[in-house]
Amino acid sequence: AVRLSADLGWQNARTTAPDWTIVPSGAVIPDAPDGTSGLVQPWSWMETRDAFVVLGAEVDLSETWTAYAKGGYAHTETEGVYTEMTGLQANGDFTWNAYSFPSGGDHTSLEAGLRGGVEAAGLRHDLVLSASYWDQRLSTSRSGRLATGSSNLYAPVYGPAPTGSILMLDDLGRTGRNTFSSLAFADTITALDDRLVLTLGGRWQKIKTANYARNTRYDESRF
Repeated sequence: AVRLSADLGWQNARTTAPDWTIVPSGAVIPDAPDGTSGLVQPWSWMETRDAFVVLGAEVDLSETWTAYAKGGYAHTETEGVYTEMTGLQANGDFTWNAYSFPSGGDHTSLEAGLRGGVEAAGLRHDLVLSASYWDQRLSTSRSGRLATGSSNLYAPVYGPAPTGSILMLDDLGRTGRNTFSSLAFADTITALDDRLVLTLGGRWQKIKTANYARNTRYDESRF
């Protein structure tokens, strides 16, 4: 028998005036403002776009053995302009700064394996052998300050939107990459009419990462 599966999805979401209020460490925490007032600038925005596909297949090689494989791909994008709070005072005064924050990624995953069972010498062995691979390619950054102003928790002051160019995802190259790969096996041994169960197994894992912006790299493997 052969079993096939597919899962696809797409999403586009835009948020106006996303509330990304950040209270600096050590800042005085004043009384909470009226919940109906917005602390961020009304022209700030965030838009995310996501698309993915996952395909899978299983093949019964016999009554006790099955081979399987899955693969997936996802693409994500986030762009926008947000305002960040700083210098919060006890009376509610604070300074805000506006930045753009493009980020995106391409994600690929693969998995394949074999599972089945055998019986020998009064023992049942349920065996699994699998291999997996995950690759993530990233583009992310934050602009310089686009605008700044002063406001108050209890009497918000809204300033003009930035008039200069905004850093967008198309302006970026790749800034990082992460790759995980592994091989794993397991043997679940059952005896004495299922009263004794023992699982033995192991996994080899390789992790490779690179941050191009900071020129840092890691490449190690372990069993």
